[in-house]
Amino acid sequence: EAEQQLASTMSTILRALAVAGCAGALSTTTRDASSARAKLLRVVDEEVRPGSFVAESGAASQRVENAVSELERSLGEESCVPLFPRDLMTVDGLWRLKYTNNAPRPPPREVMDVIPSFGTAVEAFQRIDVMRRRVVNIVCLLPPADESLGETLLKRVPVVGKALAKTAVRFELDHAFSVEGEDRERLMAATNRLNIHLERVSRRLDGADFDELPSVVRDVLLPQSLELQVPEPVARLNAALANTAGVFETTYCDDQIRISRGISRFGNKELRIFFRCDDDPLRARASLPETAPLPLEDLPAEDDFDDLVPSD
Repeated sequence: EAEQQLASTMSTILRALAVAGCAGALSTTTRDASSARAKLLRVVDEEVRPGSFVAESGAASQRVENAVSELERSLGEESCVPLFPRDLMTVDGLWRLKYTNNAPRPPPREVMDVIPSFGTAVEAFQRIDVMRRRVVNIVCLLPPADESLGETLLKRVPVVGKALAKTAVRFELDHAFSVEGEDRERLMAATNRLNIHLERVSRRLDGADFDELPSVVRDVLLPQSLELQVPEPVARLNAALANTAGVFETTYCDDQIRISRGISRFGNKELRIFFRCDDDPLRARASLPETAPLPLEDLPAEDDFDDLVPSD
């Protein structure tokens, strides 16, 4: 436990120092980049449907793509494009998925307004643990809203229905990651790409009163936790394909926003926009950020981070 606490403290210190350097780069970034960042936040706020992480339409998705591309083009040499492994701590921590172009688009609002609501919300996060070289994708299915169709149907399920109606389901896809050149000093700032491969999948139920369920349900049919290790042959294959199938570029990262692009052998690039958050997605759902990060002009100036760096 003491070793875990020490590792957590060291990770926090290193992340603070990395963010300080990133904020310094931001303060010297061109006015065009500042404007492009503010525009991206505005477009995401306008075009991403509240309570989801997808755009309203194909045209809306293109607006987001254009705003991201504009920000990427506007970055100068002194920018927040991290180079790994030197700048790995800038991406360390918990990130909420705000937008992706790789998820099914919801039905039009006109349709959603006339069909019954199941009241179930989906939230997605990514936890990057640089010290342990892990990338964990987290998907949370939150309990249906009170008096929604989903809650009504679940409560009618024999034995487990009432428990499930108040249960959140959390899926985790745990990946190992590596960075090209991290073992060679001459390539300490060689790339902005992470190579990841899946090693473990888990599912956890939170919120249900499992003690009141029959033991056969609790222990066999509906265990609170399930975990599956990827078989070794499959894990080795994943690792071998990581340089082509599991590659993600970080094209922008500051203390609040991260832009990631997946690299595919078929030429398409999955785009994801993340907002940083510091709380567990299930234990502290109410405190997770629901609004866009501060605009660039409201971020701390470079001089405000002097106290983070020990003096000689």
